[in-house]
Amino acid sequence: MKLDKFVGYAVVVAAFTAAIAVLIPWNARTWTEARTVKVFTYGHPKWTSASTTREVGERILQLVHMKGNIDVATVHRNLIFVNETMDNEVLDEDTQVQVRELARMNMGTFMAHPEYRRMTWELDSLQKSDPAWRTLREPTETTWHWNVLREHAGKMFPFCLAFCLVGLAGLMKLWGLAKLVYVCGCTISFLLSVAGGAVAQTVKKAASDKQKDKAGQTLQIDARVSLYTSEGPPNPGLFVRVTNSRRKGLVETVSTFNPRNRSWSSDIVAGLWVPGTGKTKVLADVLWTDANGAGARIGAGVQIFRSGRFGFFALPVLRWERKVHGPPAHSFAVGPNPNIKIGQSRWSIAPDVGFRKTQGRPWAWSAGFGIRFAPRGSRFQIEEGLLTNQAGFTQIRSRLISTFAY
Repeated sequence: MKLDKFVGYAVVVAAFTAAIAVLIPWNARTWTEARTVKVFTYGHPKWTSASTTREVGERILQLVHMKGNIDVATVHRNLIFVNETMDNEVLDEDTQVQVRELARMNMGTFMAHPEYRRMTWELDSLQKSDPAWRTLREPTETTWHWNVLREHAGKMFPFCLAFCLVGLAGLMKLWGLAKLVYVCGCTISFLLSVAGGAVAQTVKKAASDKQKDKAGQTLQIDARVSLYTSEGPPNPGLFVRVTNSRRKGLVETVSTFNPRNRSWSSDIVAGLWVPGTGKTKVLADVLWTDANGAGARIGAGVQIFRSGRFGFFALPVLRWERKVHGPPAHSFAVGPNPNIKIGQSRWSIAPDVGFRKTQGRPWAWSAGFGIRFAPRGSRFQIEEGLLTNQAGFTQIRSRLISTFAY
């Protein structure tokens, strides 16, 4: 009997794997036709300590004269120069300090400009088209021709459907129709929850304490879709946090992506619950974070959670970080995100505040709140929020939190 089940599951896995595999173009010709890779080239100057020191002095003097009236082209040229010289092993430490001071003054003067938000869009557009910048940060640009991939998938779809039917027939034989329908329904619900929203605080009461004890662990999906607005066109942002919480510890991943400028970040957090803290749950954690153009960082901190009569207090971010490569660039971040009940209703208010101080840079902050609704008997929480930050950007955010005990 066990052998029959093993063979049955092997056939099901093979069938669904084949269904996916036939949709993938396996010949190099199709992949070549499906994408075009543009490579940016530019001849950057070779800087020495003496030439860099002279150039830094001239640029800092220019910034002093332009204070309050800086233009996008000057900011862009300074950013290119800083990226050409920052962390350059040829330059001595004193020269590196001067370069970092220029970088701080350049961004400080830029952010102090009264039309900073509008100029940000101009700078982004200029950086995308300038080979000097692209060779430093994103030397290639890939354009996908989806019509080629769609044509291939359309040709192979009948074979994909046939393999899917074989897999479903195998599952029906192993599980029966009732269980198959139930599992498919749960899977679709889970996928829709991930696509519809984005991630927030780590630990929430998923079901009941009794269910938690029985299950042993909980999985939380927190998905957010944001729209950043200012004088320029709206800028979308996606955020997903997946948290697996157990009795002794917690592991989570946080991913963000901006489809407009293709910026991304990814965090991996792991920690252990501190014993003997009573009703307050304290997590001591470590993390690894990386982002395009920013470099990898490591950090350590704590997360604090406490549920009570009036709601739920969450401090999912209280940590120190530093860069892995180059100057350490220490930073400190704090981000409380409580959830305050509105009377005895299913509605609540969720303030969301964040502060970050990075060595050599001004304070960065964001603040706002969301209105959250938790349907009775549901594993989901829905939230609509409005936030702003130190740069004056307004963020309209939709959020969906789903928690499963298992």
